Amino acid sequence: SQLSRAKELLRQESFQDLIDLAEDWPVEIEDEMNALLAKAYLEMAEGAAERKDYPEAAAIARKAIAYAEKGIYANRAVKTEAALFLNDLAERLRDYYASMTLDEEPIIF
Repeated sequence: SQLSRAKELLRQESFQDLIDLAEDWPVEIEDEMNALLAKAYLEMAEGAAERKDYPEAAAIARKAIAYAEKGIYANRAVKTEAALFLNDLAERLRDYYASMTLDEEPIIF
């Protein structure tokens, strides 16, 4: 079944394949697919952060939150984990940009 295939793709960490599969899901499994997509997007966001692609990680984490809020399997734990992840990204970006500020006047030749 499509749901079994989706679960297997999540287990295999084939997140993009899962997302592609979800484009054609039957309405009968929409709640289950939303739950699986929330987890997939959170994992993808963490991967983007590991690559230091923070803007992409933030955008993907927002998708995780959106899917975690949907349906009868809405998952407060995944939503909270994604929100905390976004906060962590914000701190990393803040520290990164703070490190770029000048403490002294630049030397101009």
